[in-house]
Amino acid sequence: MIHISVVILTFNSSKTLQKTLQSLYKFHQVIIYDSGSTDDTLKITQAYPNIKIINGEFYGFGKSRNTAISFAETNWILSLDSDEILTEALITEISNLNLNDENIVFSLKRDNIVLGKKIKYSGLGNDWLIRLFNKQRYHFSDNLVHEKILINKNTKIQKLKNSFLHLAILDSNDFLTKISKYSKLSAEEKKDKKYSLSYVLIKSMFAFIRTYFLQLGFLDGWRGLLIAVSNANGRFYRYIRLI
Repeated sequence: MIHISVVILTFNSSKTLQKTLQSLYKFHQVIIYDSGSTDDTLKITQAYPNIKIINGEFYGFGKSRNTAISFAETNWILSLDSDEILTEALITEISNLNLNDENIVFSLKRDNIVLGKKIKYSGLGNDWLIRLFNKQRYHFSDNLVHEKILINKNTKIQKLKNSFLHLAILDSNDFLTKISKYSKLSAEEKKDKKYSLSYVLIKSMFAFIRTYFLQLGFLDGWRGLLIAVSNANGRFYRYIRLI
């Protein structure tokens, strides 16, 4: 793991960060880019010798990730969130990868855990993300939210066999916190646009229908219903700011 740096953004991440860092003990360097945590986030990092702390501003997810990546010692980057946990099987698979080709990026499957249970549907059951890449060739888009790795026609995408865990929602308050945070960032990104109330209502209703019915959220039981309602609320608050 000496050729890969893990990069994580943190802000008041104490509820999940310890589990994340415990799964990264085999990596030579873990960059923590913290944007002003006031809880025990930074205290938790002190127990891990492979951590490098960078204190900086939050510019939105895309630009902040790119800023954090610039502090990594290695060219190969594994980007994680502070509520994501690598499994031993995935770590072993990563350690055996051939990293000689700079044009290749690696896509990892994320298993989303909502209120203690893995979600199989609801738009979260087939969640593939490019998270391992060479920073000399690739970087994140500058989106405030829903950032992604920018690839080109020469990019080779390789899917890994093993997945990692995402502690997406620990309690019902997490739904409300994430709705507020992401809807605000999404609205800021579209601040030059205006929408009618009818458009807002239609988009919100469709978000529920897509999640609960089209993406089979009802098969996830009451958790699927919560996710569908959360998506509808998030869409509503995102667009209602732009009327």
